Amino acid sequence: RNTRHPKKIATSKQQRKRMKDQDILSPAKWRLLSLIAEQPRTPAELAKATKTTPANVLQQITLLEAYGYIWKEAKEPNGPGKPTNTYYLKQPFLSIAFCREGLAAKKTISADETVTIIGNIFSWNQNKDWDVLIRLMWQHDDLTGPAHGVYIINTKTSGLDILVITDNVEEVRKKKSTITITDSKGNTHTISVWSHTPQEIRDGLARKEDYFINLTKKPHTLKDPANILQTIKEETHART
Repeated sequence: RNTRHPKKIATSKQQRKRMKDQDILSPAKWRLLSLIAEQPRTPAELAKATKTTPANVLQQITLLEAYGYIWKEAKEPNGPGKPTNTYYLKQPFLSIAFCREGLAAKKTISADETVTIIGNIFSWNQNKDWDVLIRLMWQHDDLTGPAHGVYIINTKTSGLDILVITDNVEEVRKKKSTITITDSKGNTHTISVWSHTPQEIRDGLARKEDYFINLTKKPHTLKDPANILQTIKEETHART
Protein backbone atom coordinates (compact mmCIF):
# COMPACT_ATOMS: atom_id res chain seq x y z
CA ARG A 1 0.00 0.00 0.00
CA ASN A 2 2.69 2.44 1.00
CA THR A 3 4.53 2.04 -2.30
CA ARG A 4 1.37 2.74 -4.30
CA HIS A 5 0.22 5.72 -2.24
CA PRO A 6 2.77 8.31 -3.51
CA LYS A 7 1.99 7.29 -7.08
CA LYS A 8 -1.71 7.96 -6.53
CA ILE A 9 -0.97 11.39 -5.07
CA ALA A 10 1.30 12.28 -8.01
CA THR A 11 -1.34 11.21 -10.51
CA SER A 12 -3.97 13.24 -8.70
CA LYS A 13 -1.79 16.37 -8.83
CA GLN A 14 -1.09 15.82 -12.52
CA GLN A 15 -4.80 15.48 -13.23
CA ARG A 16 -5.57 18.69 -11.34
CA LYS A 17 -2.80 20.47 -13.27
CA ARG A 18 -4.20 19.28 -16.61
CA MET A 19 -7.71 20.30 -15.59
CA LYS A 20 -6.45 23.74 -14.59
CA ASP A 21 -4.60 24.29 -17.88
CA GLN A 22 -7.55 23.09 -19.95
CA ASP A 23 -10.04 25.07 -17.88
CA ILE A 24 -8.18 28.37 -18.16
CA LEU A 25 -8.29 28.14 -21.95
CA SER A 26 -12.05 27.65 -22.06
CA PRO A 27 -13.74 30.54 -23.92
CA ALA A 28 -15.85 31.64 -20.94
CA LYS A 29 -13.00 31.89 -18.45
CA TRP A 30 -10.60 33.38 -20.96
CA ARG A 31 -13.12 36.12 -21.78
CA LEU A 32 -13.44 37.01 -18.09
CA LEU A 33 -9.67 37.04 -17.64
CA SER A 34 -9.20 39.30 -20.66
CA LEU A 35 -11.77 41.78 -19.31
CA ILE A 36 -10.18 41.83 -15.84
CA ALA A 37 -6.71 42.23 -17.39
CA GLU A 38 -8.03 45.20 -19.37
CA GLN A 39 -9.17 46.88 -16.15
CA PRO A 40 -10.42 45.79 -12.69
CA ARG A 41 -14.13 44.94 -12.75
CA THR A 42 -17.02 43.97 -10.51
CA PRO A 43 -19.15 40.84 -11.12
CA ALA A 44 -21.98 43.07 -12.35
CA GLU A 45 -19.67 44.74 -14.88
CA LEU A 46 -18.40 41.36 -16.03
CA ALA A 47 -21.94 40.04 -16.42
CA LYS A 48 -22.90 43.06 -18.53
CA ALA A 49 -19.79 42.80 -20.72
CA THR A 50 -20.25 39.06 -21.32
CA LYS A 51 -24.06 39.25 -21.59
CA THR A 52 -24.51 36.48 -19.05
CA THR A 53 -25.98 36.18 -15.55
CA PRO A 54 -24.20 37.42 -12.40
CA ALA A 55 -24.57 33.92 -10.92
CA ASN A 56 -22.73 32.37 -13.86
CA VAL A 57 -19.99 35.00 -13.68
CA LEU A 58 -19.58 34.49 -9.93
CA GLN A 59 -19.17 30.74 -10.42
CA GLN A 60 -16.45 31.27 -13.04
CA ILE A 61 -14.49 33.95 -11.17
CA THR A 62 -14.61 31.93 -7.95
CA LEU A 63 -12.71 29.19 -9.79
CA LEU A 64 -10.27 31.70 -11.30
CA GLU A 65 -9.62 33.08 -7.83
CA ALA A 66 -9.11 29.57 -6.41
CA TYR A 67 -6.61 28.83 -9.20
CA GLY A 68 -4.68 31.97 -8.22
CA TYR A 69 -5.22 33.98 -11.41
CA ILE A 70 -7.24 36.83 -9.88
CA TRP A 71 -7.87 38.42 -6.49
CA LYS A 72 -10.67 40.56 -5.12
CA GLU A 73 -10.93 43.72 -3.06
CA ALA A 74 -14.10 44.60 -1.15
CA LYS A 75 -15.10 48.24 -1.49
CA GLU A 76 -17.62 49.88 0.81
CA PRO A 77 -20.61 51.47 -0.95
CA ASN A 78 -21.18 55.22 -0.81
CA GLY A 79 -24.63 54.64 0.68
CA PRO A 80 -26.48 51.73 2.28
CA GLY A 81 -25.73 48.24 1.05
CA LYS A 82 -23.15 45.51 1.07
CA PRO A 83 -19.50 45.94 0.03
CA THR A 84 -18.85 45.32 -3.67
CA ASN A 85 -16.02 43.06 -4.77
CA THR A 86 -13.72 44.32 -7.50
CA TYR A 87 -11.55 41.71 -9.22
CA TYR A 88 -7.94 42.24 -10.31
CA LEU A 89 -5.44 40.14 -12.26
CA LYS A 90 -3.13 38.61 -9.65
CA GLN A 91 -0.01 38.28 -11.79
CA PRO A 92 1.01 37.96 -15.45
CA PHE A 93 1.08 34.44 -16.85
CA LEU A 94 1.74 32.79 -20.17
CA SER A 95 -0.37 29.88 -21.41
CA ILE A 96 1.17 28.01 -24.33
CA ALA A 97 0.59 24.93 -26.44
CA PHE A 98 3.62 23.71 -28.41
CA CYS A 99 3.95 20.83 -30.86
CA ARG A 100 6.93 19.57 -32.81
CA GLU A 101 8.06 16.14 -33.90
CA GLY A 102 8.64 14.16 -30.74
CA LEU A 103 6.97 16.64 -28.39
CA ALA A 104 3.53 17.97 -27.58
CA ALA A 105 3.31 20.20 -24.51
CA LYS A 106 0.82 22.54 -22.92
CA LYS A 107 1.85 24.76 -20.03
CA THR A 108 0.66 27.73 -18.00
CA ILE A 109 3.64 29.67 -16.67
CA SER A 110 3.76 32.42 -14.06
CA ALA A 111 5.45 35.29 -15.85
CA ASP A 112 8.56 36.89 -14.42
CA GLU A 113 9.99 39.90 -16.29
CA THR A 114 11.66 37.74 -18.94
CA VAL A 115 8.55 35.65 -19.65
CA THR A 116 6.43 38.82 -19.70
CA ILE A 117 8.70 40.34 -22.36
CA ILE A 118 8.44 37.14 -24.43
CA GLY A 119 4.64 37.24 -24.11
CA ASN A 120 4.61 40.90 -25.16
CA ILE A 121 6.76 40.14 -28.20
CA PHE A 122 4.56 37.27 -29.38
CA SER A 123 1.45 39.38 -28.78
CA TRP A 124 2.69 41.87 -31.37
CA ASN A 125 0.60 41.27 -34.50
CA GLN A 126 3.47 41.62 -36.98
CA ASN A 127 5.01 38.14 -36.91
CA LYS A 128 7.84 39.29 -39.18
CA ASP A 129 9.15 41.51 -36.36
CA TRP A 130 9.39 38.83 -33.65
CA ASP A 131 12.96 37.78 -34.46
CA VAL A 132 14.10 41.42 -34.53
CA LEU A 133 12.36 42.24 -31.25
CA ILE A 134 13.94 39.28 -29.45
CA ARG A 135 17.38 40.40 -30.64
CA LEU A 136 16.62 44.00 -29.64
CA MET A 137 15.56 43.13 -26.10
CA TRP A 138 18.50 40.82 -25.33
CA GLN A 139 21.36 41.83 -27.63
CA HIS A 140 20.91 45.47 -26.65
CA ASP A 141 20.21 45.02 -22.95
CA ASP A 142 22.47 47.99 -22.19
CA LEU A 143 19.55 49.99 -23.62
CA THR A 144 16.54 47.89 -22.64
CA GLY A 145 17.79 46.56 -19.28
CA PRO A 146 17.93 49.85 -17.32
CA ALA A 147 14.85 51.28 -19.07
CA HIS A 148 11.61 51.91 -17.18
CA GLY A 149 9.69 51.00 -20.31
CA VAL A 150 10.17 49.93 -23.94
CA TYR A 151 7.32 50.22 -26.48
CA ILE A 152 6.71 49.82 -30.20
CA ILE A 153 5.19 53.01 -31.61
CA ASN A 154 5.42 52.33 -35.35
CA THR A 155 6.33 49.54 -37.76
CA LYS A 156 7.89 50.01 -41.18
CA THR A 157 8.90 47.77 -44.08
CA SER A 158 12.48 47.42 -42.90
CA GLY A 159 12.38 48.53 -39.30
CA LEU A 160 10.58 49.84 -36.24
CA ASP A 161 10.17 52.99 -34.18
CA ILE A 162 10.37 52.38 -30.45
CA LEU A 163 9.89 54.57 -27.39
CA VAL A 164 12.25 54.05 -24.47
CA ILE A 165 11.47 55.65 -21.10
CA THR A 166 14.77 55.91 -19.28
CA ASP A 167 16.79 58.09 -16.94
CA ASN A 168 19.83 57.74 -19.22
CA VAL A 169 18.54 59.80 -22.13
CA GLU A 170 21.80 61.58 -22.89
CA GLU A 171 23.71 58.32 -23.31
CA VAL A 172 20.88 56.71 -25.29
CA ARG A 173 20.54 59.67 -27.64
CA LYS A 174 24.30 59.71 -28.19
CA LYS A 175 24.88 55.97 -28.70
CA LYS A 176 21.54 54.28 -29.39
CA SER A 177 19.32 56.67 -31.34
CA THR A 178 19.50 54.25 -34.28
CA ILE A 179 20.11 50.51 -33.99
CA THR A 180 20.77 48.12 -36.86
CA ILE A 181 19.77 44.49 -36.35
CA THR A 182 20.36 41.55 -38.69
CA ASP A 183 17.73 38.83 -38.42
CA SER A 184 18.16 35.06 -38.78
CA LYS A 185 17.65 35.29 -42.57
CA GLY A 186 20.35 37.92 -43.00
CA ASN A 187 17.94 40.83 -43.52
CA THR A 188 18.87 44.19 -42.00
CA HIS A 189 16.38 46.16 -39.91
CA THR A 190 16.72 49.73 -38.65
CA ILE A 191 15.33 50.55 -35.21
CA SER A 192 14.73 54.25 -34.53
CA VAL A 193 14.83 54.93 -30.78
CA TRP A 194 12.80 57.80 -29.30
CA SER A 195 14.00 58.24 -25.73
CA HIS A 196 12.58 60.36 -22.91
CA THR A 197 12.73 60.55 -19.13
CA PRO A 198 9.51 59.97 -17.17
CA GLN A 199 9.41 63.68 -16.35
CA GLU A 200 9.74 64.69 -20.01
CA ILE A 201 6.72 62.52 -20.80
CA ARG A 202 4.75 64.03 -17.90
CA ASP A 203 5.58 67.60 -18.87
CA GLY A 204 4.87 67.03 -22.56
CA LEU A 205 1.47 65.48 -21.89
CA ALA A 206 0.63 68.20 -19.35
CA ARG A 207 1.35 70.82 -22.04
CA LYS A 208 -0.81 68.78 -24.45
CA GLU A 209 1.94 68.73 -27.06
CA ASP A 210 0.95 66.74 -30.13
CA TYR A 211 4.35 65.05 -30.27
CA PHE A 212 3.98 63.48 -26.82
CA ILE A 213 0.27 62.72 -27.31
CA ASN A 214 1.02 60.81 -30.53
CA LEU A 215 4.09 59.16 -29.02
CA THR A 216 2.08 57.65 -26.17
CA LYS A 217 -1.28 57.21 -27.89
CA LYS A 218 -1.27 53.51 -28.81
CA PRO A 219 2.09 51.97 -27.97
CA HIS A 220 2.62 48.23 -27.84
CA THR A 221 4.42 47.39 -24.62
CA LEU A 222 7.55 45.26 -24.73
CA LYS A 223 8.70 46.05 -21.20
CA ASP A 224 6.98 48.05 -18.46
CA PRO A 225 7.24 46.17 -15.14
CA ALA A 226 5.89 49.05 -13.03
CA ASN A 227 3.23 50.15 -15.54
CA ILE A 228 4.96 53.53 -15.65
CA LEU A 229 3.49 54.86 -18.90
CA GLN A 230 -0.12 54.22 -17.86
CA THR A 231 0.60 55.77 -14.45
CA ILE A 232 2.04 58.90 -16.08
CA LYS A 233 -0.98 59.22 -18.38
CA GLU A 234 -3.43 58.79 -15.50
CA GLU A 235 -1.58 61.32 -13.32
CA THR A 236 -1.50 63.84 -16.15
CA HIS A 237 -5.18 63.32 -16.93
CA ALA A 238 -6.08 63.82 -13.25
CA ARG A 239 -4.25 67.16 -13.16
CA THR A 240 -5.81 68.58 -16.33
